Amino acid sequence: SEDLEAGAAAKPYRRSEEPSFVTLLVSVLISVLLVVALSVMERRRRPSVVSVHLTGYDGIDPGGAGRVVSPAFNITLRLNDTCVDRADVAVLYSGVALGWARVDPRDCAKRRWAKDVEVVARGAGVGLSQRLRDRMASDWRSGAVELDVDVTTYKEDPPSTDTEFPQDMIVKKVRIFNEKEEQATTDASSQMFWSA
Repeated sequence: SEDLEAGAAAKPYRRSEEPSFVTLLVSVLISVLLVVALSVMERRRRPSVVSVHLTGYDGIDPGGAGRVVSPAFNITLRLNDTCVDRADVAVLYSGVALGWARVDPRDCAKRRWAKDVEVVARGAGVGLSQRLRDRMASDWRSGAVELDVDVTTYKEDPPSTDTEFPQDMIVKKVRIFNEKEEQATTDASSQMFWSA
């Protein structure tokens, strides 16, 4: 009987060292839930793709802009993987708005997720300081004038007139080159995204 007690003291009782079916099932379930949650968070965090292309401009001579200008900028917004009901567009040089527009493609109800939207951002009687005109002329002589194109998109699903919270707020850098026919967009851009 003493040998039996000594053997029992030397080897404590343990449950099976192999994982039980319940433990395995719980681990798999937690893993699946974690993967689903991470994919949903990534989809919400990933900004929709809105690219901005300057296709032309008129009403301003960057090399010798007057004190008061009324420019027009032809902009193409390329919407990929997103829908937009409304977009506000502003073209700025050194923080001064030169042209602005609103466009209402109303794509969300129709479930259109890829589309090019043409918009003309116009300014009427925009005053430019001598310092700003000198800077613009200097940039122009250096080869290109860099503009910011601010785009704020709205998705009204369901339509709401009380509260308007932007879906995307995007700032894209575009350049107008000294040779007007050689216009191009640059890769430099910054983007802020809020999920609607």
